[in-house]
Amino acid sequence: IREAAMASQNQEMQNREKAQTAQLEKDLKSPREVKVDEGRIIYGGAKAPITIIKYADFQCPACRSGYQSLEEVKK
Repeated sequence: IREAAMASQNQEMQNREKAQTAQLEKDLKSPREVKVDEGRIIYGGAKAPITIIKYADFQCPACRSGYQSLEEVKK
């Protein structure tokens, strides 16, 4: 019973990984359009080929690290 349960779990994990890989490949082949609202603060042009949307929490240590990384990207 244990072997069958482990085999079932392994199969389920492989199926999940395949589905995630397929979704990633689909997303990379047809990236989503991002609408930049006129009232938003933006750096660069609204029609730029690459758009980075930042969501942050002012008290989050990970967001602080992300802020520093984005400042490097802007440079």
